[in-house]
Amino acid sequence: MGRGIVGAKLGLLIALWGCGSKLPSEAQSLRRDPGDKGIIPLGEPPLQFKGFQADREETLTTRYPVVLHHGLLGYDKILTLDYYFNIPGMLRDAGVEVYVTSVDPVATVAVRAQQLARQIDEILKKTGSTKVNLIGHSMGGLDARYLVSSLGYGDRIATVTTLASPNHGTKVADLVYQAIKSGTIDSIQGLLQGLTGTPLPCDQPWERTCSRRIMRSAWDIRGVARDLSVEYSEQHFNPENPPDPRVYYQSFAGIASRWGWPGRPPKVEEIFSPIYLFLKFVSGDNDGLVPSASAVFGEDRGILPADHLDIIGHLLGQTGGQFDHTEFFKKLIGELRDRGF
Repeated sequence: MGRGIVGAKLGLLIALWGCGSKLPSEAQSLRRDPGDKGIIPLGEPPLQFKGFQADREETLTTRYPVVLHHGLLGYDKILTLDYYFNIPGMLRDAGVEVYVTSVDPVATVAVRAQQLARQIDEILKKTGSTKVNLIGHSMGGLDARYLVSSLGYGDRIATVTTLASPNHGTKVADLVYQAIKSGTIDSIQGLLQGLTGTPLPCDQPWERTCSRRIMRSAWDIRGVARDLSVEYSEQHFNPENPPDPRVYYQSFAGIASRWGWPGRPPKVEEIFSPIYLFLKFVSGDNDGLVPSASAVFGEDRGILPADHLDIIGHLLGQTGGQFDHTEFFKKLIGELRDRGF
């Protein structure tokens, strides 16, 4: 059952927003050549993954709780399958107070961020902490930015880390949005909403009944396509959601290649290969779903040798051999700890 759900999610993910775009001049300037120093190979700065071995006695305990937030079509956990594959348990074993949120899988950034806000409030109340470290993968990074800037949570969020988030939009979303506005796929939108219905309010995603409600949420394809479009991103979302000076922002991008030959980035998942090739043509380097330049926001931490799913450890822990997502998250949380967060 879990594998079928994952497959369905990936298929719709490709259809919705996997393609990239020609980015505005500022973002274009951030594009890197695959062979330059911007890619983070194992064993080189800034994260030095190669040979990183956490001591059995070492803890990764941070000052503030860590919150892992999912992207489009995401979830907290289905049966035993974590969205961040095996990461929550690993971090808890290392002494980290970690929570995993769950919001409507296909909804606008505004809707998802409002649901996220209620969960952040609950986490702060439960832990007694004043702030959290928020990590968002893919669209989840946009939710985190909106939460801080538009919903005024800058006093409750210590750090925002975006992983392969489309911070500068994606051209495929523009195309989908135009098709929706012309009425081409209105019938599909109506069918999905008729089948799924509208879920009841859900503020505690760690409860199983809550997860089931979340997965029944109405799919707002129109709203998602608009939010992820290049035009909306550059003319509305980014101007309206600038960095909050009270919050530390950092971002990581991913990179893949078609075949993964020696000396090249890892091979992209086969199901993403058409999207990868399209993105390579119109936007340059990409992770199979998001252009590398589009992922930049806040402090640019570089490009990980990983495709869009490798970054969170999927599928099922298979990450192409060039990237260890577990070691990445250990080092990432260790850095937050060392920075006093």
